[in-house]
Amino acid sequence: MHYEQVVLALKQELELLEKIISVSEHRLKQMEAGDTDVFENFWPILARAMEKLAEIEKEVDIGLAELEEEHVLSSEARQEIEFWGTAISELATRLACIDD
Repeated sequence: MHYEQVVLALKQELELLEKIISVSEHRLKQMEAGDTDVFENFWPILARAMEKLAEIEKEVDIGLAELEEEHVLSSEARQEIEFWGTAISELATRLACIDD
């Protein structure tokens, strides 16, 4: 896997997390407003999104391992990957707070 593919996968992971957070916040507001039927439709959507997220994370892990093994990452590439990883981590923390 090439560096650009890893970055693209990280961006996809970030976008998916943003969508999951958006849907989760919307559903939470509905629930707080008294709509108890919201969870029937929410769980299948969330499950599919989380499965896709796991697939992307696996792809990223494999790609990073390949790049590390080949010693082909420049310091700029490492910084960009770290930037996207940090952004993803922040969104994951935000999602965990919504879940609580």
